[in-house]
Amino acid sequence: MGYSKEQRAVEIDRLLRKRITDGTWPPGHVFHWPQLMEEFELKPWEACSILGPVLKQMRTDGIIESRPYVGVRVTGDGKRWSPPVEFSDRPYDEYIEIVLRKRLNDGRNGKGIYKPGAQFAPLSALSEEFGVSAATIRKATDPLKRQGILILVHNRIYISENLAKFSTEAILTPSGRRKPGKMMLYAFGELHTLAEWANDPRCKVGYKLLYTRYVSGWILEEAMSTPRVFSTAHPPKP
Repeated sequence: MGYSKEQRAVEIDRLLRKRITDGTWPPGHVFHWPQLMEEFELKPWEACSILGPVLKQMRTDGIIESRPYVGVRVTGDGKRWSPPVEFSDRPYDEYIEIVLRKRLNDGRNGKGIYKPGAQFAPLSALSEEFGVSAATIRKATDPLKRQGILILVHNRIYISENLAKFSTEAILTPSGRRKPGKMMLYAFGELHTLAEWANDPRCKVGYKLLYTRYVSGWILEEAMSTPRVFSTAHPPKP
């Protein structure tokens, strides 16, 4: 018979505390949620209900401490804990998006917990992990949804089954903060560059407007299928 959520949480709590007390994890040792989820075979949607309470209690007890930019570490080394220099001036959502993209690219290559077609971590679990609001997590994941790397189905987020078709560059580089270029973008169940989508018969607008809509945050399918609205005071030229 399988363990209940409460039993699994108790066992994880016991093991983590033992590692700290016996020195396996010395003061200052940094660890991350995905590492623990993989080790204890926790699904992304189980992280908040099983792993979250364990780490929260350990933080309350002063055994571990967390930083939104960095992760979780064992307390007691006395050293200042700051984000890497390259991320120190970035908003939280930008940094979190970069972290998630790295994890998704690992999943594309058969590593980690974020596998193609699998359910993605709920916003509540990511919010707990990074120590930020759900709104910040939503801002971090929205570009991945627009790109088609994450798919929303019945209020649940899934990793695209076509993850392997995305290039490493397309996955790793924040899409809303660069030119689309030759990046493969997902819409209507297909992957094409923005220029190719502009020439697709389903696209109702020209490339320039499609580009403007995409980089400003429109979902690609909506950017393509929404006709351009002209002002009656300035009708289009014949």
